[in-house]
Amino acid sequence: MPNLRGHHLICINFFQGEGYNEAFTKNLEEILRKIEGEDINVIEGGDDICKSCPYFKDNKCKYEEEADEEIKKQDEIALKLLNIQVGDKVSWESIKKSLPDIFSQWYEKYCYYCDWLKICQNNYYFQKLAETYLTVDKKILFIFLKVRESFPEVKDSVSLLKPYAHIHYNEIEDKVFMLSKYYQLHLHSPGWIIKTDEFEETVGFKPDLFYKSAVNTYIMSVLYKINDFVTEGIIAHEFSEALALSKGIIATHEDIDLICAQKGYGKQLLYAFQHDLFPGMVTKLFVDREDIQRRMEHLKKLL
Repeated sequence: MPNLRGHHLICINFFQGEGYNEAFTKNLEEILRKIEGEDINVIEGGDDICKSCPYFKDNKCKYEEEADEEIKKQDEIALKLLNIQVGDKVSWESIKKSLPDIFSQWYEKYCYYCDWLKICQNNYYFQKLAETYLTVDKKILFIFLKVRESFPEVKDSVSLLKPYAHIHYNEIEDKVFMLSKYYQLHLHSPGWIIKTDEFEETVGFKPDLFYKSAVNTYIMSVLYKINDFVTEGIIAHEFSEALALSKGIIATHEDIDLICAQKGYGKQLLYAFQHDLFPGMVTKLFVDREDIQRRMEHLKKLL
């Protein structure tokens, strides 16, 4: 009977065939085969996954300083969410059935800053849970964190503004009078990016960040539009603009679109254009259809 600790009962659902090394990965694959037909013994501390981890030494996780204590707390919360206890015998099927009800809470508490997130985001089940059970603001963050991995040059420089347009009025009632410029910037553009030190002067209030990057040079604001695919294109466009800014490039719309396409998001951006969504058009008082048509033709050639 496989022995598993709290957080592994959740995280192993999103295994993508990757691990620290070959031995660790093969062990995970073997555990997954076993739990399909056997009950799981819920234990405290190091389990059958930990035993093949190169960071598990002297019966402690030494991935980083204080990791062992943090993981023990993570285990406790996982068991509380799953409504099970150490010593219980549980089926793999029952764990899987519980995930939809707890996914949003788990994602918000642990997935945001997890080193494994970029791998889990490639897992189909993880993607479906995110699409179905995350609120719109959480979906924006989910896509933001996914897309940023394609922009290593600026991933630690771009923060994400709280998506006021997707938050219930009761939660932002005290800020509504300050948000006129925010909505104006989003009049034609579902996404925009501003240097952090220019934000308050430009938008009229101090930024309330949904995600703060390590360096925090730029602040991105995004609206969720149509679906995840389109929103990916919008976010990738803003990361592309941040990349151009970081290099001191005075870029045209076509230059930004080129960077976006080179990073693998050309189709998503083109789809956004086809739905009358125009990232980067924050200085326009009206939509220049000729400009949009030119950008679309340019993107089609790149693809």
